[in-house]
Amino acid sequence: MHDRFLARSLRRAAMLAPVGVAVLGATASAATLPPRRPGFWQTTMTMEMTLNGKSIPKGAPTVTAMCTDAATDAIEMKKLTGNRDQCANAHIAGSGKTYTMTSSCADPMGGTGKLTTHTTFTILSHTAMHMESVTKSPHMSGHIVSNSKWLGACPAGVVPGDVGHMMNGKFVKLTNIKGAAKAP
Repeated sequence: MHDRFLARSLRRAAMLAPVGVAVLGATASAATLPPRRPGFWQTTMTMEMTLNGKSIPKGAPTVTAMCTDAATDAIEMKKLTGNRDQCANAHIAGSGKTYTMTSSCADPMGGTGKLTTHTTFTILSHTAMHMESVTKSPHMSGHIVSNSKWLGACPAGVVPGDVGHMMNGKFVKLTNIKGAAKAP
């Protein structure tokens, strides 16, 4: 159960991190970042994990896509840096093209240890971002690498906040972070 919780938490962080990077300037942190270009962003992520000393197979990269605008970036940033799951607010620092985010949480598997995360965001251009994140606790460790790229305007019928994956060159919606109804 804890293994699934940690894997799910790491995957969620990996999905949110590149999405939230665009609005770092909206947080209480002194770091500022140019706004992310509105439109359709695709993120390819790989994740390696060790739980209780056992390595979990890396598996194929995960590819997600999201239609963004300033409002969706603000929602994602709040999720990323807010106080959730007993985590302290994330600390963000940086300037130019490189930013870091660190956070510390109570270990979800119990005990007195902490779960710490250190993430580095690199802005490659106004249409590309790179993120690497390392998470550690007494019970687990994880390493996530993701690359996000702007594909252009959101496809017809896809609205800001729509999140999903690409299948055979087409967007398949999973949810909308704004709570909008699922497209037929």
